[in-house]
Amino acid sequence: MSIHYAGIPLLLGDPNRELVDHIERVLSTTDMRLWGNEPVAAQAGNFNTVGDSAPRIGLPLPNWPAPPRMKLNTLWWPTGATRWARGLFLASADQLEKIWQAINGDTATIKGVLSPYGGQPTGGDLVIRDDNSKHDITTKMYLLPPRPITYGDGKQAVYLLPLVDERYLWQFRDAGDISNVPTWDELSVALGYAAGSENPSLGFDPTEGADPLALDTISADYGFPDPKEMLRSYENVAVLLDAMAYSLGRRIVVDLDGTIDLMSGKQSAKLLDDWRTKTSDEKSDEYKEHKVLAGDMPLKMRANNLPATVRVAFPAYYDETNKPLQKFYVADNSTKDTTSDPDGVKRDGTQPTGSTATIFTCANARYVYGDEPPTDPLNKESVDRLAKAITDSYIAYAGDSYDISYCGVNNGWPLNGFDDYIWFHFGYQSASDTPLHTNPDEPLAGDYAAFTRIASMPANVGVPAMYHQIEEGSSSSESSSSESSSSESSSSESCISETDIFSGMTLPEIVNPTHVLGKDANGCIGWVIVRDCDESSSSG
Repeated sequence: MSIHYAGIPLLLGDPNRELVDHIERVLSTTDMRLWGNEPVAAQAGNFNTVGDSAPRIGLPLPNWPAPPRMKLNTLWWPTGATRWARGLFLASADQLEKIWQAINGDTATIKGVLSPYGGQPTGGDLVIRDDNSKHDITTKMYLLPPRPITYGDGKQAVYLLPLVDERYLWQFRDAGDISNVPTWDELSVALGYAAGSENPSLGFDPTEGADPLALDTISADYGFPDPKEMLRSYENVAVLLDAMAYSLGRRIVVDLDGTIDLMSGKQSAKLLDDWRTKTSDEKSDEYKEHKVLAGDMPLKMRANNLPATVRVAFPAYYDETNKPLQKFYVADNSTKDTTSDPDGVKRDGTQPTGSTATIFTCANARYVYGDEPPTDPLNKESVDRLAKAITDSYIAYAGDSYDISYCGVNNGWPLNGFDDYIWFHFGYQSASDTPLHTNPDEPLAGDYAAFTRIASMPANVGVPAMYHQIEEGSSSSESSSSESSSSESSSSESCISETDIFSGMTLPEIVNPTHVLGKDANGCIGWVIVRDCDESSSSG
């Protein structure tokens, strides 16, 4: 077993637990505060950074579960954009000096000793090798300020090395100007570039040789990013990535190689099913190489992890004036699974009737003046499709629950959207003369070894708001009559009578005084030119 950072081996040997016991007794890692609980940039969306007087809702983060307590010689790797990987390792003074130089830091002679001092230290590869399983992982990590520890006679200097992956740096990256990004696909590319990804398409670029699993295109039912609430120029890129992902029924998954995936429940389920298939065969290499230490993969056992209904609330707007009604149109969809597995067993896992998950979207339900919810909006078809897509993705990510520990370094696990984290542990095993290990030939006796723990996301993790927009009712392609609808830019010159004009209404400002709001010859609402049809008619 070996752990290297920036090409320099780190401390492992502590056979009598002298150092570990000393640290946990007087400088416990459990009580250390190395990271803030919430990225400061996560609160940026609560302010009106557009600079206008329009109300803006915040960009709420998912209600992530609290990270586990940190342990020495472990690497915790979560999913999501607003959470980052955390490692805690040990190095001697000599090792730290070499690491500091390897990651672009400077050194200086302090009190006669050459010591790390200044420069611009960046990042290096963390390489973990498991001699027992012959597996290893390599991932780029960034060093935060090391913390000195002395123990024993006070002259033995050891340093605590807090390591983070690139997502820690995303707290300090903004999205740039994204005000004119028209589609979800283009937004995923823009945010990928802003995050510094070498794969900015986030899985949507159908390049030659790409993994077909990554080409899970975004459904048109999700409309387009809301121009005001989603397209927030210069706001934090990590917050925007998670907001975009959840608006599309997906989750951000960052692989150990730094690849950013915008992963759907369908993709995640396929990855898990493939893993189940490979590791269930006792003759397969995966089964032999990744022995389960504790826990197991359940067969999609669901229990009260789905509310009976997913309700999507759409703000209601007048289609003619684009003014809000201060009311919502709601679309409800049942989560109950009426299908059966091949064995005939239904595993829907829904809660009792009456339980509802309510999700607010920016997408407008459009109404003719005089109508209001709960009557159907003009764009009911688009609204209902979006509500169904949100419900389907909610259900798709409620299917798997697991907490498993594998012997050794599991470098084959398919990171996916169901994962809360993968956590690599390294520790000293019992010596060969203890009751636990009496066989001197046992490979773990008195040696360093590893295990890997993988846990799924709690079922209630999610967000209360999403940031879609869909076509307005009068310009929607849902009805053929909308194609002939009049507007300021394309007016009808139909002859109308006084009874056809919406008199008595509070009309919006008339930009062109020769036009009024009325109906054309086809009965479509729009701006029309008023002309006398006969002597008895009025120009209004």
